[in-house]
Amino acid sequence: MGCLRLAKSVSHLRESSVWRNLSRAGRGNKVADRVEAIVGITYVAYSPLSRGLLTDTFKTVTDLAENDMRRIRPRFQPDVFDHNVQLANAVGEIAKAKGVTTAQVALAWVRGKGAVPIFSATTRERIRENLVEVELSEEEMETLEQLLQGFEVKGGRYPVGHEKYLSQ
Repeated sequence: MGCLRLAKSVSHLRESSVWRNLSRAGRGNKVADRVEAIVGITYVAYSPLSRGLLTDTFKTVTDLAENDMRRIRPRFQPDVFDHNVQLANAVGEIAKAKGVTTAQVALAWVRGKGAVPIFSATTRERIRENLVEVELSEEEMETLEQLLQGFEVKGGRYPVGHEKYLSQ
């Protein structure tokens, strides 16, 4: 936080980015929960749909095209994909009960955590869908928090050797 305070004191820093999504939540990153309140900087969350995992698009690893770049990512490997998609399925159940999409619930959770989600989409329809601001009740947020506490996503964010470049 000291670096963010210093950056804000000498510049017009108003935001910082963080990889924030439901699949990352259980990994102990509490920074995004506190930055805005302490430093006054809004977090902009990239990949809030976990590279498409939280979109109902993929149910099995074979749903990914052979040339899809996600096939090299550890979380999309055949030995862990079926496990990781269980998180999306559980979020999907909450979405179904609410009458919205899994992606809309995932984006609402990110907003509920005080971050601004930056999502990507492949069609205008998906952009419109993802721009619908769904409100989650305190009970729904708590249900998601409990789900996340009991779920460990398997596989790293990037292939072995790639993560060392993230802080450069």
